[in-house]
Amino acid sequence: MKQKRKKTKGRKESQDSVVVQRLGYLAFTQETRTHAHTDKSQVGSSGASPSVTELIQKVSFLISWMLPIVVSIPTMAGKAAKSVAKAVGEYQYPWQEKLKKYKDELSKGVWGYWHLGAWKPMGISARHRARLRKEVLLAGQDWPYDPERKEMRTKRKGHKCDRIAAEKRAHTAELMKKMPQMLADYRKRRWEKKMHDEDAAAKKT
Repeated sequence: MKQKRKKTKGRKESQDSVVVQRLGYLAFTQETRTHAHTDKSQVGSSGASPSVTELIQKVSFLISWMLPIVVSIPTMAGKAAKSVAKAVGEYQYPWQEKLKKYKDELSKGVWGYWHLGAWKPMGISARHRARLRKEVLLAGQDWPYDPERKEMRTKRKGHKCDRIAAEKRAHTAELMKKMPQMLADYRKRRWEKKMHDEDAAAKKT
């Protein structure tokens, strides 16, 4: 009840200030019209310009009319800003209701799911899903609906020439291990060929 009374008081004060401003504006316009009419009549009759005192009176009246308006503007803006900040601070995102509502939908996937051979998007948008996830984590609850992360690739691809050179070096090392047996086989083949040639020459003679 106290809050309602405060609000009604503030509304009454703002309404009163608006009424005062309007009355002041009407009085100012009426005053300026009368002054203009008298000035025209004086100029038409005597041909002289208005006096300095009349100008001072007009300026003072204008200042007295504009001063309450200028003073009331920042106070009204400050009250509005405070009320908005209070409303924003008191607002709490209903993450429990949202989580209960979209629990089955979130368990189907992140961006969508396949159903009877057709791709169906999620019933909740990505922005609202991210907001719900943030609020749940801020509340200290678990969020088991994130997709599984793949292992990061630690091995770099590198250049193809380097890979080929490494393969060639490995192949050369394997061949060098077989080199003694290869030399023995080569010597055996040469010896067998030599013996075959000698036998063929002996048969001819």
